[in-house]
Amino acid sequence: MILAAALLAWAGTALAADETADASESLKVTLIGIHAKKETKPFIDPALKAIAAELGKRAVGYNSFHLIANETSRVAVGKTWECPMAEEYARQVQPLKIETDKATVRVLWVQYVGSGAKRKAEEREKLTLSIRKGKYFLSGGWKLKEGVLLGAVAVQ
Repeated sequence: MILAAALLAWAGTALAADETADASESLKVTLIGIHAKKETKPFIDPALKAIAAELGKRAVGYNSFHLIANETSRVAVGKTWECPMAEEYARQVQPLKIETDKATVRVLWVQYVGSGAKRKAEEREKLTLSIRKGKYFLSGGWKLKEGVLLGAVAVQ
């Protein structure tokens, strides 16, 4: 994993999300990026208070959690949506199956490497999972210059 310092400056939706998709064939997806750090004074972004205990369990040794991305989009089954996170990392999600109370989605962590025409996304983690609507799935741990990158995905 590459160590760098700044948040990504590139656009929020590199892959097309279908904003006009029929609600029965699409899923409302929220992607959240979290930068966990060790700081002199502990900090938890107010937007992360509801999952603070879980963050503490997953990011042992870190005492500060900063929200770096919080994007929501309606994504059609079979389509892929991407949200930039930090330091060339992005999260992608692709709904595969929608049921009344849950959805099956493919979730990927990618890291962009290279520049110009040689810039490409390399998969870092690929999961297929079932998420209950209204709940979230937390993963990550990608090393950043200061701390680690975590991400949560939720479906509605």
